[in-house]
Amino acid sequence: HSRIATRLGNLLEPFGVAGVEPRAIIPSSGDLGPFAPLPDLAFYVEGDPEDDEWITHPPDLAVELLSIGQSRRDVRAKVDAYIRFGVRSVWVVDLERRMVDIYEGGERRTVSGDELIESAVIPGFAVSVNTLFERRRRN
Repeated sequence: HSRIATRLGNLLEPFGVAGVEPRAIIPSSGDLGPFAPLPDLAFYVEGDPEDDEWITHPPDLAVELLSIGQSRRDVRAKVDAYIRFGVRSVWVVDLERRMVDIYEGGERRTVSGDELIESAVIPGFAVSVNTLFERRRRN
């Protein structure tokens, strides 16, 4: 979980500012009860919001890492809350199936294997799902 979040954050870093388990606050939603979801990774194209803007400034991208046993219904409720808050792109990374659902522009697409994770929100960024999941060895 943390290895994939860190890897994705490192891959995104040249394109803006990525925060793993950020303190960005997403307002609570009826589907989530009183709980406010916190993305596993938030990405800002133009840089971090100011200290007093965390509650009002949505990230450009929110990433959820689907943990083993986590229900897709719960994750979908988070995706909907992020989109209502103004997040322009939401990626749900399925760690078991090694697939990524990309929610953007009112549509969902799923990529896997050698297909690219890319977004109109982050021009120039593209990485294959296989690259995201590959294990790196130290020499």
